[in-house]
Amino acid sequence: MRLLFITQKVDRADWLLGFAHGWVKSLAARVEQLTVICLAKGEVDLPSNVKVISLGKERGASRAGRAINFAKAMAATIGEADGVFTHMSPPFAIAAAPFTKLRRIPLVMWHTHRAVTLQLKLAVALSDVVVTASRESLQLATPKARVLGHGINPAQFSPLPLAGEEPPLILAVGRLSSIKRYELLIEAVKRLRARGLEFRCAIVGVAPPGAESYKQKLRTLAASDVEFVGAVPHAQIAEWYFRSAVAVNLSAKTGMDKTTLEAMFCGRPVLAADPTFASLLGAEGADWQAVDDPEVLADKLAMILADPVGSAERAIAVRARAVAAHSLERLMDQLIQVFKERIDSYV
Repeated sequence: MRLLFITQKVDRADWLLGFAHGWVKSLAARVEQLTVICLAKGEVDLPSNVKVISLGKERGASRAGRAINFAKAMAATIGEADGVFTHMSPPFAIAAAPFTKLRRIPLVMWHTHRAVTLQLKLAVALSDVVVTASRESLQLATPKARVLGHGINPAQFSPLPLAGEEPPLILAVGRLSSIKRYELLIEAVKRLRARGLEFRCAIVGVAPPGAESYKQKLRTLAASDVEFVGAVPHAQIAEWYFRSAVAVNLSAKTGMDKTTLEAMFCGRPVLAADPTFASLLGAEGADWQAVDDPEVLADKLAMILADPVGSAERAIAVRARAVAAHSLERLMDQLIQVFKERIDSYV
C-alpha cells in the first residue's frame, strides 16, 4: 500500500506537533511507500520509505505560495498513491478532494475538535471516512465516523520506577489558554502552600497567538508559587511526566486531552476535569476526577502527594485501560484496515 499523508508539521523537536513525527514513523512501518506533504518541516529521523515534501512555511513561504506548492505537490504525487490521509485540518481534506476524486482513491480525514463549522461539514462530505480519537472528539453526527483512539506511543510514554523527586512535583502540560483553566490550579496550589505542604508546581507550555494577556494574568496570580517552564520538545516531555507526582488537566469541555493520556501511559496519577476520562479512571481513579472548587482540588492533590506508592499502584491500573484504547499501534492498525476496506470498495 502507498499512502499520501497531509499534516501541518513534521518536526520531532516541536513541543506541540512533535507527536506527528511518531505517527509518520509508525504508519511507514505498515506501508510500502509513505509520502508526507506538510506546511513545515523541521528535525526528522524517518525510514527510507518516507518522503517529506514541505510547502515552505519554515522558509517563509506566503499563504498563496504554500497553496501553489500544495497543488504542485499533489499533482506530482497523487498518481503513485493508493489513498490519502489528511491530519488535523479540514482544509487539507477540502484541498485534497479534487485530486482523490479524479484519481478514484479514498480520502480519509483525521479530526479531533468539538467545534462544528461549515468547513468541517464540507470536509466530511468530501471524505470517504472520518477517523477520530473518541466519540466526543467529533461533534458532527455522520455514518462516516470511525473511532480509533488518540494514538499515544507506549514506547515513548511508559512507566519508570518512582523518581522520588523531592519536593514532589505537581505538573500541568498544555498551551497557556483560558480553556485550560490554570487559574483554578494556581488557587489550589496556594491553598496547599497555606497548609504547609512542600512541593513544586510547574506548567509546561506556551501561550498561543492572542493569549499573551492570559499568560500575564497567570504569572501575576501565581507569583512564586508556580514555575512556568515554557516549551519542551515533544521528544523530551516524557521526562517531565516521569518526574511528576501527579499530572493535572483542568480543561472541562474539550474531550480527552492528549497530555493527560500521555501521563497515564507513563503510569502517573492524574487529576482530570473532563468527564470523558471517567471510563479510563475507573474504580482505581474514581476520586481523581477534578472539580471546580479549588479547596476540594487541593484536598485531592494532598491525598495523592501523601501516598505516592499507593497512588502509583492505582495509576498502573488506569494505564492498562488507557493503553488498550489509545495506543499508537492500535490506531495505526485500525487506520490501515480502514484504507484496505475503502481501497477494495473502489476496485
